[in-house]
Amino acid sequence: MTQAAHLTAVVVLYGQSPGESAALSSLLEVSAGRPDVTQRISLIIYDNSPRPHELSVTTSFETYYVHDAENAGLARAYNAALARARTQGSTWLLLLDQDTRLTSQYLDELLATSKAVASQPEISAIVPKLWAGKRLYSPDAPFLFQMRQQFTDRHFAVDESVTGMATTPLTAYNSGAALRVSALEEIGGFPEDFWLDYLDHAVFQQLQLNGHRLWVMRTVLQQNLSHMDLDSVPMSRHWSVLAAQTRFVLRFGSASDRLFFRWWLLKTSRSYLSACSDKRVWRMRAAQAFRLRQMPPRYPEGQHA
Repeated sequence: MTQAAHLTAVVVLYGQSPGESAALSSLLEVSAGRPDVTQRISLIIYDNSPRPHELSVTTSFETYYVHDAENAGLARAYNAALARARTQGSTWLLLLDQDTRLTSQYLDELLATSKAVASQPEISAIVPKLWAGKRLYSPDAPFLFQMRQQFTDRHFAVDESVTGMATTPLTAYNSGAALRVSALEEIGGFPEDFWLDYLDHAVFQQLQLNGHRLWVMRTVLQQNLSHMDLDSVPMSRHWSVLAAQTRFVLRFGSASDRLFFRWWLLKTSRSYLSACSDKRVWRMRAAQAFRLRQMPPRYPEGQHA
């Protein structure tokens, strides 16, 4: 009989107490009264908020709270969780955004799949489907592939009926993804120059380059995408996304990919012109299409794009 694989789960918080996190609250709800679940999962609450929060929730999990007032981003939090997962002997590291609401179906399928594929090292990730707004967003085709196909009207996210080991390269959002600890160690952990945005793209791209595969779950979760209303996104976040996209293309893309990226930036700058009242946003993207240079990961204080 295959031994049940252990998971280390990390919930990364910012500006929320543990009790306000939908991910943490729903995890506690769906695992209540289930020692078969709580004995297989260790929980890390990594709090990037300016001030620490009291652990105001009661958990049956082995729980570890970390406060990081520096707010160094997701990558540092995930690397800290990866180190703890390694010392705990966990097979999988489960990543949870604070706003993702989990379901019993998700948890049951994750635990069953993580046990079933534990002895298949080529499968480095188990990911749910994520639905946001009016369509499925994840898993999706890799960013570079989408750049190459930008002149079509295709939607590249998987169909809701797809499940099992992916036969083509895919990228998935972080939240709800369980990543194999040994595979993450093989690629050097989470790259901290992708401190927040495009971290998932960079990790899945590197796993793909190392010959790893992805398992798509049947379960569909609802995800809140903070960037869906472009005009509500602060300038600093627009900068972070563009800086990460540029870094990703320069690191993983070919010369032709960089050309495709320039065209894509020009195309999208037009939509940002009408969608964003802050005109610095579209001007920044248009300028980057011509200069295509590395940008600091964070918006420089006093910067005028």
